[in-house]
This record gives sequence, structure tokens and C-alpha cells, in this order.
Amino acid sequence: MIDELAVKTKQTKFIFIAANNAPWILNDYMKAKEEVIAYGVKKLDNRFVAVYPGMVYDRQRLFNFIPGIILHVAINGLHLNFLKKYRPIKRQTFNQEILRIINNQPSDLTNKIS
Repeated sequence: MIDELAVKTKQTKFIFIAANNAPWILNDYMKAKEEVIAYGVKKLDNRFVAVYPGMVYDRQRLFNFIPGIILHVAINGLHLNFLKKYRPIKRQTFNQEILRIINNQPSDLTNKIS
């Protein structure tokens, strides 16, 4: 898709859902995402937008809802700031941030948390 956009248009932006962080077991997954980001920026420059959510959770998906809530409470209630890099975000909030990006408004999700 990146190659197609590079050749066929000079205006269309590409939004890539990267990941802010993941457990070590997903190192290969994270490396693959970083490779796509590097390639996208090389081919599309400022038309490539990487978004760095963490765990996108929603009540309709219990397998990630419960861990998302636990992370949210640990970060915001217990102030375990070292967990912020996992950036739990409700699906509805994530959707709103994507709309902000589409509308050329700033979003914290375009910045990676270390």
C-alpha cells in the first residue's frame, strides 16, 4: 500500500497503527512495526503518520477489556508510572484520536512514550 501511494498520489496520507510498547515476547512484532514505519517515512515522508496506542480495550472484547482496566487503574490509581509505556486506551477514545489525526489536529498518539 505504501508503494502504491508513493506512485499514484502525492496528497493521500497513510495512517499506520504502530504500538507504543509490548512485552518482550512480542519483540519481533515490535521490530516489524518499526521497519514499516521506517519504510513508510522513507517513501511518503510527512504523508506517513504513525500512531502509537498501547492496549486498545473495549467492553465488547473481554480478553483485552479486563487487562486494559487493570492497567488503567495501576497507572492512574496506583501511580505505577513505569506501566505508562503500555498506554491503555479505550476504543472510543482511540477512534476520536484517529479522527483528530484525519482532520489534521494534534494527537498525543502520534508521539511514542518511552
